[in-house]
Amino acid sequence: MFFAPTLLCLAPTNRVRVLCLSTGDADGLGAVRRSELVASALSLGVRDASDVVVVDDPRLPDSMSAPWPRDVVAEYLARYAADADVVLTFDRGGVSGHVNHVSLLHGARLFVRGKRVKLWTLTTVGLLRKYSSVLDVAVTRRAARMVFVSDWKGVRTAQRAMTDCHVSQMRWFRWGWIGLSRYMVVNDVEEETGR
Repeated sequence: MFFAPTLLCLAPTNRVRVLCLSTGDADGLGAVRRSELVASALSLGVRDASDVVVVDDPRLPDSMSAPWPRDVVAEYLARYAADADVVLTFDRGGVSGHVNHVSLLHGARLFVRGKRVKLWTLTTVGLLRKYSSVLDVAVTRRAARMVFVSDWKGVRTAQRAMTDCHVSQMRWFRWGWIGLSRYMVVNDVEEETGR
């Protein structure tokens, strides 16, 4: 839902691994959502199912209100991203303000401290830009340092990654997301410096 343009750009020439720190089990669908995420990542170019890790840890509840402990997030990054050159996660806005997304940033900051690992974050934009689809590309290109833009084929691939792979998450409002969200078309990322 958020990183498709980046994955579509980087995966063909780089080893990209996806670490998801929740099965999304708030509705009791954790096992289903785990397999859906693997299928989605593979459809977006991640090379092997073993490059997609989904964690199920009671210290990291799928919740809109419970922040995750940054040391636990850092612990999983140390386990699964120890040899990474770059970690990419959400910025302090978490795209949608989701407290779990924001917690990832705090844990990633702790993980990279004192390491030669670069930390990059996906930029959160305001509501109007968030739902301006392809129209946001021009604004983003002017403002951002690193931008990943999908062509129409990439946008359709991202949309199918949701509709065909994340079937359990396809509620009525997700159709609006996949049709209007700029995150299906463009990602701009920024390196965290001076942590």
